Amino acid sequence: MVIEEHLINEEEWKWVPARGDNNKNFSPSLSQVPLQNRYEVLDLDGQLDDLEENCLPRIETNEDGVERLWVRIKGKANKADVLLGVCYRPPNQEEEVDNLFYKQLKNVSGSSARVLVGDFKLPDTCWELHTAERRQSRKFLECMEDNFLSQLMGEPTRGGTMLDLFFVNADGLVGDVMVGGPLGQNEHEIIEFLIFGEVRRSTSKTLALDFRRADLGLFRRLIQSIPWEAALKNKGVQESWACLKTKILSAVLA
Repeated sequence: MVIEEHLINEEEWKWVPARGDNNKNFSPSLSQVPLQNRYEVLDLDGQLDDLEENCLPRIETNEDGVERLWVRIKGKANKADVLLGVCYRPPNQEEEVDNLFYKQLKNVSGSSARVLVGDFKLPDTCWELHTAERRQSRKFLECMEDNFLSQLMGEPTRGGTMLDLFFVNADGLVGDVMVGGPLGQNEHEIIEFLIFGEVRRSTSKTLALDFRRADLGLFRRLIQSIPWEAALKNKGVQESWACLKTKILSAVLA
């Protein structure tokens, strides 16, 4: 599947076929997609026989202030459906609206295969260390963890900043994620990816620690032996967290 972010003025929508027309290239109507940010489903890579029948809009738009579009892609044969969410979060969005979005995520958490993409405007978030400066951004991180969503985007998508994010709830659900050049006059980079329609088995690189077999006494002594004042001297918050995590993992694996 290819998802492109594309700003469209209202005049362009006269070329978009309405739902029910005899046209296989169905696009959501103007009332279904927020004006501030539009994402178009451009290609389903031959996975769906009929886009109009298999790509169904859900929870249409923003009467509650949350700008999002949910699309359920029906799986073939015995494959599970994939729930694709597209969201635009303004930089000055109130925390109350954020909470409404988090509630929606909880409501769709029963779907076994979920993909979430969008422009979330969280430049203060470090996805490598999973830290953030602002409280709102930290709450966003917590919500993604609570919904078992992992962020896959690792490249800047606008200038040198990573504003557009890409989440999945299962390994192997998507692949071939690529960041290309901007579309037209848009400043955001194009994000392309494939949705496989089923979870593919892959070897997890995540280290799982079994603390039930840990020697907690030894762990405590190793942590206490570290000169923390010297180790954290002249370091910022993110550098200190990286150092702390490295030291703790070293003690755990000792």
